Amino acid sequence: MERTWQAASLVIAAQSITLLAMAPKQWRQNSNRPMETRLKVHIGFGLLINGVLLLNAMGWPFPPSGGIVMVAVSWNLFAFFIQFAESIRFFFEEEEEE
Repeated sequence: MERTWQAASLVIAAQSITLLAMAPKQWRQNSNRPMETRLKVHIGFGLLINGVLLLNAMGWPFPPSGGIVMVAVSWNLFAFFIQFAESIRFFFEEEEEE
């Protein structure tokens, strides 16, 4: 069962960290405004939680477990949904300014 949690941890963390790493570039491409604090916090917490997920994949400092995977998946779903909702709000805000 540990192999399952290791594989899940690795796949989820790799995908999430990739998306988080792309966020600042996407912000700069789509806005002239400085990056908002909420996005910096989102990236920081995301990197922290998904970093713990990578540690879970390595089996350090504890054997791999599903609890860490469930917390990380819950955080990722919540955070990416909030980011999506903010993006929609941002889009309509930009449209109103024109």
